[in-house]
Amino acid sequence: MLWALTTQAQYQLRSATLTNSHQQTLIGSLRFYDSEHSPTTIELVPQGSTDVKIIPAAEVQLLRIDNGPTYRGLTLVVPYYKVEPILPSESIIDHTDTTSVLAEQLLDSPLVQLYRFADSRLKTRYVLVKNDSVVLLHNIELQVNRRNGLYSYNEPVFRRELKATLTECPTLNTDRVQYTEKSLITLLSEYLRFCRVMPTQQIVKKAFDSPIVDIGMSGYFLGRVDNFSVSSYMATVQLLLPKRFHNVFVMLDVGRVRYNWEPYSYSNPMLGLFAGRYFGRGAFQAKVYSGITNATGFLDTGVGLSYRKLISVEGRYPVVSLAINGFRTPMSPFLAVRVLVPLSKGHRVQLQR
Repeated sequence: MLWALTTQAQYQLRSATLTNSHQQTLIGSLRFYDSEHSPTTIELVPQGSTDVKIIPAAEVQLLRIDNGPTYRGLTLVVPYYKVEPILPSESIIDHTDTTSVLAEQLLDSPLVQLYRFADSRLKTRYVLVKNDSVVLLHNIELQVNRRNGLYSYNEPVFRRELKATLTECPTLNTDRVQYTEKSLITLLSEYLRFCRVMPTQQIVKKAFDSPIVDIGMSGYFLGRVDNFSVSSYMATVQLLLPKRFHNVFVMLDVGRVRYNWEPYSYSNPMLGLFAGRYFGRGAFQAKVYSGITNATGFLDTGVGLSYRKLISVEGRYPVVSLAINGFRTPMSPFLAVRVLVPLSKGHRVQLQR
């Protein structure tokens, strides 16, 4: 669920077609935000205009994003179950909200459609639509205080709801279906095969939603301190995750590190695994990461400046290993230079604010 109406958030402009509740069609550029919340409004720049039109989810019937997902505007009564442990005699419902959201389509067919959205607690909810009948699938999970003990309680109400809705297939077994996207799609596909209808799954990975793999080389250098210096050369693999517009990454370094301590010199294999994030909207972005290496231990932390996530200059400092040593070893930050080339196709779009 990928919008958040906030003037400070980053967004991409994506071509989209919107059908509103009055059956009017709008074509334009959608401000596509990165957020865990399901949108209650969208921002659309109509074709031929520069004005941003803010449209509530309640007025959206269907929203199709080019090379992206399809959304449907739904008005739902959503029960929220108690988070704190309850007694067996207590009500399980904390409160109920009536809300309009844009739900992402996961499966489409002439008979049924499956959608998902994130509620106000960021829990994924699933919705089944059949013959214009909208069924919010319920999965009750609670903590119950009973006889001085705390117990987990789960009531998969959605299994009964599926059975009651998909009546055309009497042999359909809903007893083992799980409240997950994969399990629900598998069940609905079985139902549609019984009805001799071919479904269309809206879960094919698009370029915007696929990870990007980069490979290249990197070098680390530590200036001479008390006749001691370090240098290393690494093969690097960077995986840019779709989360946060490919700004979250995992990085693997493999190579050798050379230690020079006059009059001695020796080298060892080096393996490093890091995770981090890029910050900023333009071609030049700041980056922060931390991880573990066999040479410097945990929390080997780096910061730097990158160009299009492919060329970067960084400073690294092995925080934990120096702390264990009581910072008795004088050491300045490592200087790192990294050069990468894309191995897989992906969208390195410039974000806007």
